[in-house]
Amino acid sequence: MHKKLDILKILNDSLGLIRDKPILFLPKLLIAVFYGFITLYGIGVARDFFLFASDPSNLSILAAQSIFISAGILLISTVFVYFLDLFFSGLYPVLTEQARKGKISFRKAFLESKGTIRVLFTAGVIVTILLMIVSFIESLFASSFRLDAYSVLLYFVIAFIFIFLFYFLYPVIVFGKKGVLGSIRHSLFSAFSNKRSVFLFSIIPFLASIIKFWLAIFSNTLEMLIIFWILTILVGIIYSVHAVSNQLLYSKTSSA
Repeated sequence: MHKKLDILKILNDSLGLIRDKPILFLPKLLIAVFYGFITLYGIGVARDFFLFASDPSNLSILAAQSIFISAGILLISTVFVYFLDLFFSGLYPVLTEQARKGKISFRKAFLESKGTIRVLFTAGVIVTILLMIVSFIESLFASSFRLDAYSVLLYFVIAFIFIFLFYFLYPVIVFGKKGVLGSIRHSLFSAFSNKRSVFLFSIIPFLASIIKFWLAIFSNTLEMLIIFWILTILVGIIYSVHAVSNQLLYSKTSSA
């Protein structure tokens, strides 16, 4: 019961900090909107690709060039927003501690965390590459054993496991200053040491992201598009709370 009350207190403290300092919403809301545009654009590119792939006779040189250019724009945009997301995620531990002291300064947060940007980016890329490798192995496994119908579900399970394992990665990098491998090891250890809390704080934003993704697939009507953007804003808010609670939980566990 004591642990449950601690979780509720951290959540309540997170909501209180964001209510008092609503500017904490801004970075994750911005990232959510960017990812929203990328998701819709990516689904549009995928639809065009599968349309021509299903009937190659309709594929002209001009159409192929258009798809290639669109895919290039999608890749560049995704990489840019990915690193911007990493950058903002590295600011949140400092911004949260500033909010606890009463005053937020993005400039001071940047100056305090800029020394960890290289480690932050490197660790983020390593984790992402590991996720891609494991996902690729999973897709081969699903294909070999005729489990294609469960492939997407298996991918979501794998993605959540990674979110769980590296839940503390950002605050560990910013405040632990243990380097890339040291931060990854410490994040793994902290996640397993606080598995119940980490699971509860991770599952809601993860599920919200999955719902947003599925809505994007069916956003070919105005009503579904409106619902998609409403949920996108909601996901940004949820991830803002998630980022703040992440630091509060890390602060509590590291001082315990």
